[in-house]
Parts: sequence; C-alpha cells; structure tokens
Amino acid sequence: MGYSGSVGLCTVVWILSGFISSLSAMCVAELSTVVPKSGGAYAYFFTAYADLHQFFGPLPSFLYMWVILLINTPCSLALTSMIFASYVYGTFRPLVTEEFNSHYEIILKDILGISVLLAVGIMNYFSTKSYSYMQNYFTVSKMFGCLYVILGGLYMVVTGKGKPVQFTFDGSKITLDSLVMAFYYGIYTYNGWSSVAGVTEEIKKPDKNILRSVILSLATLTVLFVMMNYAYLTAMSIPDFILSDAVAVDFGHEVFGRGKIIISIFVAMSLIGSSLSTVFYSSRLWFAAARNGQVAEFLSYIHKKRMTPTPAVIVEVFLVVPVLVATVYTVMTVVPLITQPPTRYIVSALLVLLGIVFYYPFVFRQRPAMSKVSDKLSRFIQDILHVEPQTAE
Repeated sequence: MGYSGSVGLCTVVWILSGFISSLSAMCVAELSTVVPKSGGAYAYFFTAYADLHQFFGPLPSFLYMWVILLINTPCSLALTSMIFASYVYGTFRPLVTEEFNSHYEIILKDILGISVLLAVGIMNYFSTKSYSYMQNYFTVSKMFGCLYVILGGLYMVVTGKGKPVQFTFDGSKITLDSLVMAFYYGIYTYNGWSSVAGVTEEIKKPDKNILRSVILSLATLTVLFVMMNYAYLTAMSIPDFILSDAVAVDFGHEVFGRGKIIISIFVAMSLIGSSLSTVFYSSRLWFAAARNGQVAEFLSYIHKKRMTPTPAVIVEVFLVVPVLVATVYTVMTVVPLITQPPTRYIVSALLVLLGIVFYYPFVFRQRPAMSKVSDKLSRFIQDILHVEPQTAE
C-alpha cells in the first residue's frame, strides 16, 4: 500500500503479483519434469551448465547453493525465530510481572527462539510423514487465521462500524520506482512455492502434482490476500495501515479487543510452518549439493530407518546459531559505515563472490589430504547418526 498509494492500484498489484508468481511456478514445474531431481534451481543450474566447462560449469550451481544455504536460509530462520519469540512473549506478557520483564525478557525470547528451531529440526529429523502431517496442520491453521481476519472485516461492514472502503485509484503512485517496489514486495509475499521443486524425488507423480499444487495454492493465496487487505481497511485508515509494524495484530485490537490474542497465536503458528518448510527444503539442497561433490559427502547420507537426510537437517538447524551471532556483529560493525544505499549492494556482491574463494580450493581443487579428512569425517558421521549413502533405489 505504501508504494501503490491507493486501494485500487494495491489490489491490481496483489492480483498481478499472484499471476506473475503462477507463471514462474509453471516454468519451474516444467523444469522439474525435465530434471526430476531434488534441489530445485540448484539441480537445474548443475544439469544445464556443469558439463560446459570444468571450472565455470559447476560454478553457478555452487554459488546458488552458497547464497541460499549459508546466507539466505540461516538468516531467514534466525529472523523467523526472533519474530516468533516476540509474538509469543507479547501474547503472554501481561501474565508476567514487570520485575521479571526487565531482567529476563531478552533471555526468555532467546530461549523461545532456540526452542522453536530445535522443534522444527526434530520434526524434520523423524520422518517425511511426520513433517507432512505437521506442515498440513500449520497450513490449515494459517488458513483459519486468514479467514478469522476476513470474518472480522465482514463483521465491521455488516454492523456498520467499519470504515468505508472505496475501490479507487485516487492517490496512486504511478512512477517506475514505486511500481517496481510495489511488485517486488507483492511477489516476495507469494514466495515459497519454489520449495516444492526442491523435493521432486519425494513427490509422487511430480510431473502432475507439482503443477497442481503450486497453481492451486497461488490462486487461493491471491484471493485470500486481496480479501484480507480489504478487511484490514475496514478498521484501519490507509496511513495507519502503512505505518503499522504488525497489521494483523493492530487490526485484531481494533475489531476483536482481547480476541486479538487469537491472531497472535495464528501468526506464531504460521511462522513455525514457514520455518518447518524452510528446513525441509534446505536440507534437500544440502543433500543434492553433497551428491554432486560440492560439499562434504556425509551431507548426502540418509537415515537407515527414517529415510531422512539427517546430517543435512542437523547442519541446517545449528548453522543458524553462528550465522545469527556473525550477523549481529557484522551489522554492528558495518551499519555505522554505510552512508549511501549502493554500499549495501556492494556488500551483497562481495558475499556472493566470497563463494568463489571457497569453491576453488574445496570443490574444484580437492587435495588428497582434504579427501582423507573428509573420508574420516564421513565414517564418523555414519557411526554416530546411523546413516548411509543413498542407494540406487
């Protein structure tokens, strides 16, 4: 809304963002039938370019893996766990004394964040079926949360307590930078559908089910997002809507009063579901990269009984801790030095290029000594976690 400026243009952006995401999903669904391997875009990059050049061929897939697994996913999981902790703590904060708040608030939030990460890791560790069951549960909860907001907006309209919402284009920001940013955030909101292609080998009839799942889910989300935005505007003015840090909670406070706690619970459950799918996808990406020899071999091992990539799940969950610490100190050091926006893009580019520094000695030029260390580590991991290399079956 902040970049579109009007209800009409905001609605158009939501619908077109869903449509563009659907087109992208169809492209990925087609690629998943041509390259029926787990790993998603990583598998497509590796299949397309790996044989073209000894050094530069596998590089695109390695850099993709580098950015997603070592930068994007750990930071995303850390942020999600922190938001989850804030929502849960804020929900039950009235039950805690002020003295307890002032002394242990930060510690409590850290414990909550770490606890949800461990829970997500355990759910991914046990079996794919347990993951599917829990993911379905959190998805249904998320849908009920959306419907709860929509029904709240409908209540405001029916009772006449709501603000009039007019579908107009008055105040629309028709500039290139505003439109680009509006579509950027709109399309980003639909992000997550690409994770389906990351687990192609574990889906029955992927040539049919991947396309069906992404198209159905994106169509449903488009309708829900548009209706939720209209619901929000029945209780909030456009300026309040734009400035709000937690729109759903503020809406719940205006409409439901104490019933806003239900929205906080739904948001927390949605965050758990998001973390759950993130770990599920990223562990399969570790698995695919290890199978291609771009990371340690033991990350391609699967549990003998549970048939899950146990080492990859454990690495991804615990990788969040050092990344979170490194991110905090990096931000504290770098942010004061940033005075111009382009600096951020330079830092991002350097992080990507840093992958080449690791790619050359550890992947392209593997020394015998490194291979011996890797073999010993692989045997040790096999004994400890009861995993083994994937068989041809």
